[in-house]
Amino acid sequence: MFDRELYKGKTYNKYIKDELDEAYNTKKVSEYARNRIISSLSSNSDTKLAIIGTCSSSLDKTTELRGETLGLKCRYCHIVARWTNEKNEQIDESGMIIYGISLKDALRLGTKYSQDSVIYKDQNGLKRISTGLNNDYVIGHVIAEYDNSRDALENDLEQIILNKKQRNNCQVYLIDTGNVLSISRYEPILTRII
Repeated sequence: MFDRELYKGKTYNKYIKDELDEAYNTKKVSEYARNRIISSLSSNSDTKLAIIGTCSSSLDKTTELRGETLGLKCRYCHIVARWTNEKNEQIDESGMIIYGISLKDALRLGTKYSQDSVIYKDQNGLKRISTGLNNDYVIGHVIAEYDNSRDALENDLEQIILNKKQRNNCQVYLIDTGNVLSISRYEPILTRII
């Protein structure tokens, strides 16, 4: 698992940024990785998980979230979305899919990282739940419930992960560090899922 500060003389953040620069608009969607994410979100899986963003174009906040996730002894996948804004500038926003996390911890981390809501999945389904930061909803309010059948997830994965925001030329990458897809490796590997 890649949890060391340096890889090839670079920090984790610099390594990921360089890999993302190389991958953007060149990699095709990996059906294997996409199917693994859809399987974990589907109603056939009893896995608890949360998708938590960091509202930051900097990977520093994600490094902090990664440390907290390890402190909770949860498995995770780092995800990064990259798109272009109206000025044709590239924007990166990162977050994590955290496996085995409680709803209480997911809401706490969502609040800490300035998220209005988190995606949470447990035996009761797949939902977008308020962290209480948006004055329209109290903490724990279910904002949306998603059909988590495989067919629905195939069509709605981008909307679920990106909170239904339309973004120009958006691509989402899973950063596999070897602790979720059960592939033992030292360096993180970027795989496009959207």
